[in-house]
Amino acid sequence: MVALLLALAGAAVAAQSLPANWREVTATAGQVDRLFEASGLPAGESASVRVSARRERTGQSLRQWTATTLAGDAAPAGAWLGDPVVTPRSDDLVTATREFAVGSGPHGMAFYFAVGRDAGHARLFRTVFSSGQTSRGPHGTAAQDLVSGLIRAELKGELRTAPAEGTATTPAGSPATTPRTDGHAAVPPPVSQAFTTAPGAGVPPEEIETVYYHWDQRYDAFQGLVMDEAVYLLLKDGTAYDGFAVPPQDFDVAAARRRDSTQWGRWRREGANYALAWPPSSSDYRVPRGNAVAPGRSGLRLQGRFAGAASYTLPGGGTSTWSEFSVMFTTDGRFEHSATGGAGTTSGSTTTLTTYDDDRTTSTSTTGSAVIAGQRRRGDAGDRRGLYQVDG
Repeated sequence: MVALLLALAGAAVAAQSLPANWREVTATAGQVDRLFEASGLPAGESASVRVSARRERTGQSLRQWTATTLAGDAAPAGAWLGDPVVTPRSDDLVTATREFAVGSGPHGMAFYFAVGRDAGHARLFRTVFSSGQTSRGPHGTAAQDLVSGLIRAELKGELRTAPAEGTATTPAGSPATTPRTDGHAAVPPPVSQAFTTAPGAGVPPEEIETVYYHWDQRYDAFQGLVMDEAVYLLLKDGTAYDGFAVPPQDFDVAAARRRDSTQWGRWRREGANYALAWPPSSSDYRVPRGNAVAPGRSGLRLQGRFAGAASYTLPGGGTSTWSEFSVMFTTDGRFEHSATGGAGTTSGSTTTLTTYDDDRTTSTSTTGSAVIAGQRRRGDAGDRRGLYQVDG
């Protein structure tokens, strides 16, 4: 995020051009809202961007002003599902997300970006998609570029440093909420700080209720669609731990309780679902998006390739990265990891492209008058191969 903010800070402010299939419904200057809408969507789908007039903050911080403003914002259609999640990004920018429902159809998504250049005023940008599928498609990318350009123009290409205050808030009187729909704001400790016992001296299998995998998607003006993930260990005594980074049989529960109390919550069953509350004293139980996983039987063998991919493009173009990675498991107890990817950057008349795979890394820089290329071979495949076993 720091590199992204620096890149934004150095961007030149140019006249805003509308993405393809987008139009401005109102173009009145002054203290009047502006509204942009997408066309060419399937029947029943919609996407829009609304820019509010610059408004008085009445002595509130940008975070407080955003929370107060969102408390009075009507749902685009249907009804809101829960409270908005308000997250400061810098001294000048606060973002928020919220879902709404119309009947039994897919949930719509609203994304807010509050921008305040001076201490007395702020402007609110609201992006609305009729469904998560629409937000992930080309109209979502176009909306991201449109909003990013409008924010750059509002801030004159400059973002100030990230604030030292907390990372989330809600309108006064509403339950505490965080950037994750599970209701937990604490950041799991890094692997280097994991609480471990001697091998096999950790949590006995009979004390484990389940391991729960939580995932959530949010839309960020600068990062686009973001996937947040978490793994919880649910114990039979009704407690839950967020972010354990070692096998349960090597996890030191006593040490984690003493030294890492912010990561502990409680769970309860709500029908077929698990609901969690953070911290343990909270009565705000929520069912996190995700699923409970079952232990693998001892000696289980796998056959097949498990793959994933990731990509990122800086809004407006200029910088992009991509990667693909996989692990191949075979029934003889062996595995092999494989990866490929790259990055591309354009600055003025110079374009640099770097690609890599398991064997080599290649870089090429092209300017108006020259091409510079280089290649470096990677290490032996032995560091990508090994043996695996499944036990609980």
